[in-house]
Amino acid sequence: MKGFKSAILNKLRRITTPVAALVGAGAVIFLTIGGLWTAGRVAGQQSMVYLPVSLALSGWNGSTPVPPATATATPTETPTNTATPTETPTATPTETATPTLTPTMTQTSTATATPTKTATPTKTSTPSITLTPSITPTPSKTPQPGQGLLIFDWNGVVIKDWRGFPWDWPPMLSANGNWVTPTNYAEGTLYLRMEIRSIPVNQPGMRVDFCIWQDGTPPPGQSGTTYNYETCTPQAVPGVPGTIVTWTDQFSKMYKNGGYPLDWTKPRKRYGVAIKSSKNIPVSDYKPEYNWGCGTPPAPGCDPKTNWRNWYPMDMRFTVVLVPKGASFSGWDGYLNPPTATPTNTATATPTNTATATPTNTATATPTDTATATPTDTATPTPTPTDTPTATPDP
Repeated sequence: MKGFKSAILNKLRRITTPVAALVGAGAVIFLTIGGLWTAGRVAGQQSMVYLPVSLALSGWNGSTPVPPATATATPTETPTNTATPTETPTATPTETATPTLTPTMTQTSTATATPTKTATPTKTSTPSITLTPSITPTPSKTPQPGQGLLIFDWNGVVIKDWRGFPWDWPPMLSANGNWVTPTNYAEGTLYLRMEIRSIPVNQPGMRVDFCIWQDGTPPPGQSGTTYNYETCTPQAVPGVPGTIVTWTDQFSKMYKNGGYPLDWTKPRKRYGVAIKSSKNIPVSDYKPEYNWGCGTPPAPGCDPKTNWRNWYPMDMRFTVVLVPKGASFSGWDGYLNPPTATPTNTATATPTNTATATPTNTATATPTDTATATPTDTATPTPTPTDTPTATPDP
């Protein structure tokens, strides 16, 4: 039996070698396509697929039958291991604990108000401001007819620094107005009074001048831009303590510098007194020829460097009142002893309420314990991969 099969096979190899190669290739294709069909459909059609191949292998040419004992090779499917894809899970993270901070209560100190004593004001007597009157020169009122106008009142000590000419420069405002209208002082009368209170060395031959000066436009025939108008009334006043001399004069009769009268409608520059020696020389150094009353050349026995010491300081009072035209002089008392200044609106010390410290309760901070958060560790999940399946071949 084995020899018969071998003979048949050898014959087939010689006859069908080209055909077998073709059939093998077709079988591979067939098997590939067959994998796409279902198992039932493959089983039902298997004999029909392999029939032509069986006939070719038996050597039948279409007219001569093949003996029935000839074996026909039928391909049998051999299972092969084919990988069947399966879904491979992707790693899914799982949560792993990670520490986080969680507050933990910790004892700390916090200020809490605790009452303490604080001062509260109480009433205290406080004196209010009290006005203290002081005597201030008050300008004379504009006189009505029959009243005099105080225009000059030196009441004090003359020192060397005055250089022999104590004066008001400028004059009092109340005594420096228009002396022509509405009241005619220009044609009125000057009332003058001089009192000697003290002097270093008695000067019985002393003389004085009361003068008024005014700057103005030069009169015709005079050069310059300004002219020094001046008018004076001279008088002998013994320089002996206790001396009081009074006299009167009128502007129309008084000395005038250059013979030019002042303009009485306009303000004046200054009012003052010139203190002079018995030779009518000012005891002054305003001009070199005065030489402190010694003259030029100095009079015998008169030393310009020391002569002023015989005169100053001199305590005196020199008062001048101008009475308008047609009016009468009311006397010296009202000018030498004016009414004493009486203060008005004087505050008296009145107790007022002033605060004095009285203790009261006030809150003061006292430390107490209060919880403060302290961090601690707490788990927080973190991703961890799981096992990944691998492909397993079908049996």
